[in-house]
Amino acid sequence: MLRWCWAVLVAGLFGCDAEGGSAVPGNAAAEQGRLEGTRLTRPFIENPGVRDGSRRMVELRERVETRVNAARRTDPTLHVSFYARSLETGFWTGVDEDARYLPASLMKVPVLYHALTRLEADPPLGWQTVRYPGAADMPSPDNLEGVAAPRHMTPGEEYTLLDLLLRMVAYSDNHAKDLVLAGVDPQQVDALMAQVGVPGMHDTGGRVEMTARAYAALFRMLYYSSVFSRATSEFALDLLSRADFAAGIRAGVPEGTVVASKYGVHLDPSDPASGHQLHECGIVYLPGDPFTLCVMTRSETATTAQLAELVAGLTRTAWGTLSGSGT
Repeated sequence: MLRWCWAVLVAGLFGCDAEGGSAVPGNAAAEQGRLEGTRLTRPFIENPGVRDGSRRMVELRERVETRVNAARRTDPTLHVSFYARSLETGFWTGVDEDARYLPASLMKVPVLYHALTRLEADPPLGWQTVRYPGAADMPSPDNLEGVAAPRHMTPGEEYTLLDLLLRMVAYSDNHAKDLVLAGVDPQQVDALMAQVGVPGMHDTGGRVEMTARAYAALFRMLYYSSVFSRATSEFALDLLSRADFAAGIRAGVPEGTVVASKYGVHLDPSDPASGHQLHECGIVYLPGDPFTLCVMTRSETATTAQLAELVAGLTRTAWGTLSGSGT
C-alpha cells in the first residue's frame, strides 16, 4: 500500500542525486539550490508573514467576521477562530486566531512529527511491525466504531509503522495512534513541539490547548521542508492529503482540489463546560497560491454536522476571496 511512499522517503533520507550518488541525509546545503516546487512542498521560502498584507486578505477577514457574526446570532454559544496564510507571500489574516481550544485528534500531527524524526534517524523502522491486540486492550476509545469495516484493524494482525501512520492520519484511528506511541514517552512529543518552535500550546491542568495560528505552523513547516527533508515532508503531506473527512474544508473547495489536512472533534458529556468542538486545519492547494487554513469551533448546542458546515462555509469564503472567484 505504502511502498511507493516509502521508496520516495528512503530516497530523500539518503539524498540520492541524479547520478546515483548520495548526499548527507537532511543536508540543507545539498537542497538549497533546488527551490522548484515538488508536488506538495516548496522549501526555503519561509518569512515572518504580514497580517492583512494585501487587499484580498483584508477582504477575507471582513467577510469571515460577517459570516461568524451572523452564525453567532443564531447560536450565542458559538466560538470561532479563523486563520489563513498565503504560503507564497506570507500575507495572512485571522479572526480570534489566538483563542485556545482542546485539539482532540489534531494532536495526531505532533505524534506524526515525532514518528518522522524516528524514521529519519532509522529508516528501516518503517517496516517494523506491531501486533494489534484488539479494542479492549487499547488505552484510547475506539473512535472508528460504526465506520466501514475496511478502516478497522484486525485483532491479532501485525501492522508496520508506515501503515499505522496512514491509519492514524488518514482515518484518524485512535488505536493506530496508540500503537505508534507504544514505548514512547508522551513528553517527548511535547518536547519536540517546543524544539521546532510551535508557540501557543498550553497545558492547563493536564489538558493541552492549542490556537489556530500556532497549529497552522505545523503545516507551513512541512510545506517549506523546514524541519524534515523534502522527501519526508512530501510523505507526511501525502498522508494528510488522504484524509477521509469529506466535510469541512474539502466540502468548501472545488472538486479535485488537493487538501492536506487534519480534523479533530471533542465531545465529552462529562465536561459540558468544554462544549462541542470541531476543528480542521491544513493546506489548501489553490493553484498558484496555496494557503494554510485553520478553523476552530466550539458550541454548546451545535452538532458535529452543523460545525462542519460552518467550516465548509468559511472555506468557501477563503477560496472565493483568495482566488478572486467570489465570496
